Amino acid sequence: MQLYVKTIGACCIMAASLLMGMQIDKGMKHKCILLREMYDLLAFLEKEMTFHRSPVPEALQNAAQQCTTELSDVLKETASGTVRREGKVFADIWRNALEQCIPPQILTEEEKSAFREAADALCNADTIMQRTMLQKHAERFKNMYQRELERYQEKSTLTRRLSTSAGIFLIIVLL
Repeated sequence: MQLYVKTIGACCIMAASLLMGMQIDKGMKHKCILLREMYDLLAFLEKEMTFHRSPVPEALQNAAQQCTTELSDVLKETASGTVRREGKVFADIWRNALEQCIPPQILTEEEKSAFREAADALCNADTIMQRTMLQKHAERFKNMYQRELERYQEKSTLTRRLSTSAGIFLIIVLL
């Protein structure tokens, strides 16, 4: 009887360790996807706003349809906020949407700051300046994405192996 309890406990510990490693890995991958999507979004909005001359709410709605992460909700919230405006400037609408839709634990302070500063590029009266700002911010997100992708590739396997090792260690200690 005692052997069964120990075996079940060992299986639970091992499962919890493996799932924890998978969750950490998934979080790192999700961050890469979010940064890549922001880069793609800025490239899309550059074409949409400068060449097609779409109004901001319409361009954001069109871009939201192509997004698969929380960024879709940010764009929809920002588009609806720009339509109703309520006396707020675009940067405030964008920041509120970011705070509501993107969980704070996903991004670092530098990345949060980059997301907030992207508002400058999204709403600019001068088309040439807007295009320049969109390109600048797109390049910034591309660099952040590449750094995060390298980090993910470097640490993904290590994280899973360490969580497995931690599970085995706990089983040995507790038995």
